[in-house]
Amino acid sequence: MRRLSEALEQLVPQQRKAGGLLRALTVMLRGAHHKPTHHRKGAAPAFYKHLTTLKVLGKVERLRGCFHPIRKVFGFLSNVLQADQDGGRLLAASAMPPELPSTSLSHLNAAGEVHMVEVGERPATRREARAQGLIVMRPEVLALVLEGRAPKGDVLAVARVAAIQAAKRTWELIPLCHPIALSGVEVAIEPSADGSGLRLEASARTTGSTGVEMEALTAVQVGLLTLYDMLKSADPAMTISGVRLLSKSGGRHGDWQCDD
Repeated sequence: MRRLSEALEQLVPQQRKAGGLLRALTVMLRGAHHKPTHHRKGAAPAFYKHLTTLKVLGKVERLRGCFHPIRKVFGFLSNVLQADQDGGRLLAASAMPPELPSTSLSHLNAAGEVHMVEVGERPATRREARAQGLIVMRPEVLALVLEGRAPKGDVLAVARVAAIQAAKRTWELIPLCHPIALSGVEVAIEPSADGSGLRLEASARTTGSTGVEMEALTAVQVGLLTLYDMLKSADPAMTISGVRLLSKSGGRHGDWQCDD
């Protein structure tokens, strides 16, 4: 508890308005730490009761603009405290680092709020991304597709069109994606290497200020879902798996390729 108290005191100067709530947290946790608990079920009930109360108060403090230091404290608690199921004791797992690392996620601002990344000042470069995914099905269903005997017609053609359409509309499906003028989308569907189903690969290209990884991945997902829709009457147990980015090029971070 002493480490936690010291950590809280270091956070108070960052925003004075949160001081009272942080001191209350220290007092509550100290009380929960010293309060004996003899029953096996519901370990450390007093601690979790206080923690739930503070979470509610934290939501109120967030509206007042001083939730940031409290959010750090809860992140710390989730890493360094755990309830012993047998004795209800609070165990310290590790020491708090001197400085909490700042987030590196581009869709979060300094206050931890979600925002759309500004890309207007980035130079326009040629960008390309490739992604793939698999759909596993029974051998007889795969034979229907490859032989063109599926009940709903040309399954592969419909899935290709769906994947291309999805790539063009990615910004409408993923909240923080930018509308992108795609210069090209290619979709290839073929039997998987082990013959257990179909492999769909999509590539997207543009010349612009942001990448097209999400467009390629969305094309793969929707293309696979379309295959499922076209074939579900023959095999409702089909599974979609292995959706991932294969490579990307262009942009500030340069080229990247999946190791395997």
